[in-house]
Amino acid sequence: MAMRALQSQQRSAEKLLVCGGGGTGKTRGIMDVIKTSLLPGQTARVVDNEGALPIHLEAAGMGCREEWVSTGVANGHAQWERVPEWEDPDSNIVRWFCQDWYSHREAIGKVCADGTRGDWGFIDTISQPWEDVQAWYVGKITGGTDLGDWLVENRVNQIEANKGNDGGGGAMLGEWKPINAQWKDYIRNPIIRSKSHLYIASHIKAINTERDSADVRALWKGLGFKADCQKAVPRDVRTVLGLEENRGAGGGWKVTSVKDWERGLLLRTDLKTIPVTYLMGVAGWKMGR
Repeated sequence: MAMRALQSQQRSAEKLLVCGGGGTGKTRGIMDVIKTSLLPGQTARVVDNEGALPIHLEAAGMGCREEWVSTGVANGHAQWERVPEWEDPDSNIVRWFCQDWYSHREAIGKVCADGTRGDWGFIDTISQPWEDVQAWYVGKITGGTDLGDWLVENRVNQIEANKGNDGGGGAMLGEWKPINAQWKDYIRNPIIRSKSHLYIASHIKAINTERDSADVRALWKGLGFKADCQKAVPRDVRTVLGLEENRGAGGGWKVTSVKDWERGLLLRTDLKTIPVTYLMGVAGWKMGR
């Protein structure tokens, strides 16, 4: 932990949604924030489902104060195994490695509830728990059918049953209500209530010009892609950043902000690091002790 680090000059917590394809620097951004933006006594809590964080930590000569790995589910609760051989008592990082909906909702809940002003919470990525809650729901109502098989079968049945109507869209809406209710209770509400800064990484997918609403298309049109996550996530954060590889001669990456309440927007700006380019350059963070 550095004796001097970047610190927010505002009362409100930063809540960033950082979107990009593979290799665009989402996890690297997490490492940059951890290395530059935590003072002694401040904690970084990381929900990891990609598995890349330990590689980055080892390369930087860093470890975790606590390391928890989900091992399954019993009686409606995630089972956790602590891995002390990976731990460093001098670290300010706590990591949860999640592999299903139960572990995601418990870990994200802890990250958001336990964090206080000056702490950081990281979710790498928010795309996986969104897939997991859908898989959990399908397993519950079918007795264990895989999500992919169920989606195909359900869609075919809906189209056949609704020919001449809405192609099954109305029937599918009924399935999303309980899924979104789970998401609201266990993910959305904790994110909204969190007192710590949040850095939420997301995979991306193509904008659907036929099915996406006008608001969605308007938000993401500057990037040409959208976050692969539950639809409320971009609304529930202050800032939405898109990362892209710079394919020009200079290499590196570009960052674009498509949403930033009460701040100016970046348009494919050269990305030094998230702390330098965004926290210092836009959000007004300054070195403190």
